[in-house]
Amino acid sequence: AVCEALHDPDKCGEGEVLIWPVVEEGKSQDSDDQAGLHIIEVCQFARQDWTSSANHGLRKDMEDKVLLFPQFDNISLALSAAQDEREGRSSLYDSLEDCVMEIEELKNELACIVMTRTGTGINCRDRWDTPETKLASGRKGRLRKDRYSALVMANMIARQMARQTPTPEYPVIGGATKELCHGAMNGPMYMGPDWFVRDGGFFAGIGIGRRAEQEYRPSRSRYER
Repeated sequence: AVCEALHDPDKCGEGEVLIWPVVEEGKSQDSDDQAGLHIIEVCQFARQDWTSSANHGLRKDMEDKVLLFPQFDNISLALSAAQDEREGRSSLYDSLEDCVMEIEELKNELACIVMTRTGTGINCRDRWDTPETKLASGRKGRLRKDRYSALVMANMIARQMARQTPTPEYPVIGGATKELCHGAMNGPMYMGPDWFVRDGGFFAGIGIGRRAEQEYRPSRSRYER
């Protein structure tokens, strides 16, 4: 519902740009040709491979200190509150002080996450959830993990963007025939080491080789004539 609302003209205000799912290579979608920003990455928690990769990737980034959390103390909290008041953000919900407190709640959720395994053999699945607890109504339930889920999705997208395979660059060398004939080309004609490019490249090597072959070819003896 949220994804559809981002590109629904009735829900968007005047001048707002419609937001669509990303264009995936090799996968055609009806929204690929639509005008707007194609920046929505839909995360499928029902897919076991995606969930496992995202959670294990999050743990690896935390162990490698790629994902870091800010330090929390009374001084940092007071500084964030003072900055919100100075910039007129005290009445906002998403103030800097609220973000600091949300990060602290996220740390608490991270500390409560328990990994379990369901099933046996090749059909087993890894599961990351909060432990069961007794709710106020007396029934069993689980603690909320909304902040943890948001961190898993954000970190997975960041991993995909940071680990994209660079596209190879193929430089174009040479030029049109008329430019070569009139001496308009001053750049390199070949790709390779400096000694190869400076001496004329492959064709010069062929010419030198043929000339050397003619100079050092032994003459026929008088018996072969």
